[in-house]
Parts: sequence; structure tokens; C-alpha cells
Amino acid sequence: MSNNEFDPCTGIRHLTPQQWTALRKCIVERAHAERRRAIRRTLAGIWRLIRSGWHHIQVRQEARATLRSMTDRELWDIGVSRSGIEAAIRRHETDAEVEILHPDIQAVIPPKRDIHCEAES
Repeated sequence: MSNNEFDPCTGIRHLTPQQWTALRKCIVERAHAERRRAIRRTLAGIWRLIRSGWHHIQVRQEARATLRSMTDRELWDIGVSRSGIEAAIRRHETDAEVEILHPDIQAVIPPKRDIHCEAES
């Protein structure tokens, strides 16, 4: 074994000053690399959030424009009043089970559900 190599079998108590320096340098390099990875992951996550938020805003604007361009009769056919356009767009955001009622509409209206109650015995 040369003076600059670290042998884990001998333990760190018997390291020469050159080996201590090499070991310290290795630990610092690994710490810097891990810090760079953590920063990169954090920035990538922030960028994904910004992109998804921007996409969400664009989808809402498209839905709003599509619904506003429809006639009152077309809106009535899908069960939305002109004053209920914003509510229909917000309802889409909170409801997981939705049904597309008109092929030209980006905003979707939640389906009407039949509630069946069974009498307890």
C-alpha cells in the first residue's frame, strides 16, 4: 500500500497526514456532489410546479373562452347558465368523476348522481 491510499482494514487511527488529507478531500467532494444533487432536485421540483400551474391557468382560460363563446341555448343544453360559467370551471377542479357533455368544451360538468338509500333492517 502506498502512502496516499487508505486501507479500511487498518482503521483510521493509523492514517498518515497525506491519507487524512485525501480522506477529508474525498468526504468534502462527496458532500458537495450530494448538495448539488439536492439543489438540482429542488429546482426541478419547483420548475415542475411552475409549469403545471401555468398549464392549469391556460386550461382554465381556454375553458372560460369556449364557454363564453357559446350561445345561451348551447349553455342551457349542457346545464350551465351564463352566470354559472365560473362555477362550472371551479367545480371541474374539485370533482374527480366528471362527464364531458359537449365535445367543444374544455370545462367539464360533474354528472348528476342518483342517490339510493336502502332502509336498514
